[in-house]
Amino acid sequence: MLVAGRARLIVQALTVVWDPLIGQEADDIALVAVIGYERSELHPHSDIDILILLHNERHQQAIEQFLTLLRN
Repeated sequence: MLVAGRARLIVQALTVVWDPLIGQEADDIALVAVIGYERSELHPHSDIDILILLHNERHQQAIEQFLTLLRN
């Protein structure tokens, strides 16, 4: 239960940062979970692996801001 709760918390945190920068309406970009936490399995000290798929470079500045916020 703790492992699933941790995964939900990370998804919520990523969404809180992603949505204002990219927007929910953007259909040419996607934030994708990779490996464990898309299955609600995020163990303590696990890496959080994400993949950003995009159709063009229209969101470059927003992606840079998103990654900067994640690093801090």
